[in-house]
Amino acid sequence: MIKLDIYDKRILHELDKYSNIPLKKLSKKLRRSKQLIFYRMKRMEQEGLIRSYNAVIDVGRLGFLTYRFYIKMRSFNNKDKEFFEKYITNFKDRVFVLAVLHGRWDYALIVGVKSAQQLHEIWDSISNKFKKNILNYNFCLYSPIYNFNKLFIEDKVILERVYGNDPSLYQAKKMDLDILKIYSNNTRIPSLHIAQKLKVSLGTVKNRIKILEKEKIICGYKLGLDLTKVGYDNYRIDIYLTTSSRNKELHEFFKYHQNIYQVHYTIGGADIEIELFVNGLQNLINIMNEIKTRFSDVVDYMDYFSYSSIIRMNYVPD
Repeated sequence: MIKLDIYDKRILHELDKYSNIPLKKLSKKLRRSKQLIFYRMKRMEQEGLIRSYNAVIDVGRLGFLTYRFYIKMRSFNNKDKEFFEKYITNFKDRVFVLAVLHGRWDYALIVGVKSAQQLHEIWDSISNKFKKNILNYNFCLYSPIYNFNKLFIEDKVILERVYGNDPSLYQAKKMDLDILKIYSNNTRIPSLHIAQKLKVSLGTVKNRIKILEKEKIICGYKLGLDLTKVGYDNYRIDIYLTTSSRNKELHEFFKYHQNIYQVHYTIGGADIEIELFVNGLQNLINIMNEIKTRFSDVVDYMDYFSYSSIIRMNYVPD
């Protein structure tokens, strides 16, 4: 397990707020040399803790609806798993996320489509290929999503990155999408490299990124992390309510809870889904009991499961 000191934690904390923060600015903020910070970042990358530097993209503004499938398999050996996962990753332009789960479900798929026909094409292809293997599945509209920065250090200022909550459409240029495909999973890549790869000017890249931020297509920045490297496990809690009368209070509770970093308001699944990291099952149970106690008048019941790995993550469609 990786041991983190206070400087590692401070670096992670700042990068999870703005993964694209320039090294010079980060150095000034933390009052440490650029060389030290760069060395620490590279070490955490090599150890597998930092997986990516992400831009949070609101694909709803680009005309896409996001849906989520949970899938439970039967009679599934390692060879079957390998074939299924490879098959799913072939949907490069429509499957945004493929995650491996543990417990009630085996996989989570998040897809982005512009029509019901596209959704049918994806699911029909998967169902026809793996009908005998699929024991059960759950399907829901996966939007809106609220992501919060909170990592290792308490902070009174919580950034709320929201995507899927703005109905207005943005007429993206091909250049916008080309930039986002490169930039969204590596926000620390120099703009010059993007310009050279796309054969456009440096000014064009910088200007388009500024426009995408202003238009809230890029609605925030965060880190992609493997928190198992530092002793945490990722869980999702499904919350079923008797009434939505205290949803605003629930949201504020989730937003400022140290362990909870994402909230989903779905249609077709639980009433509210939260994602969190905990250092042990007992910690998870304590948090669930805290929610039950504080909101006993509206919480009907809760369910939970864990997920261990994300095989594919790409929120920029073709």
